[in-house]
Amino acid sequence: MKSRSIDKSKDSNIKCEHCGNLVEPSGNVYDSCHCILTGEKKFYWNRCKRFIWRDDKEYINKKGENDDT
Repeated sequence: MKSRSIDKSKDSNIKCEHCGNLVEPSGNVYDSCHCILTGEKKFYWNRCKRFIWRDDKEYINKKGENDDT
């Protein structure tokens, strides 16, 4: 199943679920995840100032076009 593209222009998409610093032990963001940087347990809806976009997701920009950055 292909996941939907994530719109980087929406502030609501800046959350741990889309962060490159999140570790998903079982490969599922709904199970016991933690931050690589702090070691803290995180839920997919959390967010912090150290957020970076994941490399393994597909993103779109404001205009709806694919975003390579």
